[in-house]
Amino acid sequence: MNWKLWGSTVTAALLALTLVVLAVLIGESSTSRYINVALLVLGACGGWLVGTVVSPHDKKEGEAFSTYTKAFTAFVSGYGVAKIDKAVESIFAPEFLLQPLSGFRVIGFVSAFIIAMLITFFFRQYAR
Repeated sequence: MNWKLWGSTVTAALLALTLVVLAVLIGESSTSRYINVALLVLGACGGWLVGTVVSPHDKKEGEAFSTYTKAFTAFVSGYGVAKIDKAVESIFAPEFLLQPLSGFRVIGFVSAFIIAMLITFFFRQYAR
């Protein structure tokens, strides 16, 4: 048994559970709670995707991921940056970010992303 992987998994599970509990507690209505949890799921899916791309199993998978990454980068550097810039600006504006619910959603999304990315990376690198 790989104790480092086991410890990482338990820690990640506890952190994720904490995020879900906080998402439910901070939600003012059932709709707000659903959005909170949906943002956590979206962050985890994004982290899972990035964790998979940055830790290919073999050279063939690495080459395929490289092709996908180049295509995505071309899209983001062209069309995406022009459109995403305003969204990022409004998300990180103090009047939005310093509101408890909005701030939690941003922090929760980023935290879920990081947790999923790290766990995916750890398992793909060390559980072979």
